[in-house]
Amino acid sequence: MKKEVILSLIVGICALVFCISMFAFTIQSLDIDSGNKATIIGGVLSLIGGALGALGAYIVAGSQIDNQQKQSQIKLLSAELPIYISLSLELEKISEQLKLMKQYKDENKSNVNEEFFRNLIMKFDSIIWDRWIDNKKITDSILLKELLKFEESFRRNIEVFEYDILIHEEKLTELFSMNRFAEAATLENYIRIVQREKSHYWGEIDFCYEKAEKIQEVIKEKISIIESVISGKYDIRNYNYFSTENEFKTNREK
Repeated sequence: MKKEVILSLIVGICALVFCISMFAFTIQSLDIDSGNKATIIGGVLSLIGGALGALGAYIVAGSQIDNQQKQSQIKLLSAELPIYISLSLELEKISEQLKLMKQYKDENKSNVNEEFFRNLIMKFDSIIWDRWIDNKKITDSILLKELLKFEESFRRNIEVFEYDILIHEEKLTELFSMNRFAEAATLENYIRIVQREKSHYWGEIDFCYEKAEKIQEVIKEKISIIESVISGKYDIRNYNYFSTENEFKTNREK
């Protein structure tokens, strides 16, 4: 129960008690039979006692409901905590990979180097995508939307970057030598598509890295606050269940 509500009730009851007390004193000063005075004053005091008892019962009931709600909220956040921790671990690996690519891009202003992408395969394989499955269970719908968009985009990035154009160009040469021109034309067309996408995604590395860092910041803050809530160091009533879209905006999006 909110402190403001309890305080308002107490003030209201005090005002009522004061008014009833003044009424009782007034009755006592009037020329009324002693027996009637006692009856009236007794009734007034009973009314005050009943009001105070009702206030006490209301406060106790409200406190119990408030405590039950807090426990339900803590249980919910406790279930989400392992999900956030798993996502944070995966985002750390993704950020490290993107940082490496970003540095390589800054150091090499020339065209995309296929040999570099061949070396990325094992590092991409270290990402455990099964840890992303439970992200749909989190309460924060704004964060969930950002996670889903990022996962979809980054999965496609990996698919494109891991496509070994050199090997497929060798396959293309083989098909032409065997006069399998229809298959060769299909493969050649797909190779060109991947080359364009690879160039496009390569140009988006800075943006992708910054977006991963923004999501990671939000998740780490949630982990810290939830741990404080569970340990009793943070009032759950102050917990913001939903992020804001501004928290995820990169410099390009501002």
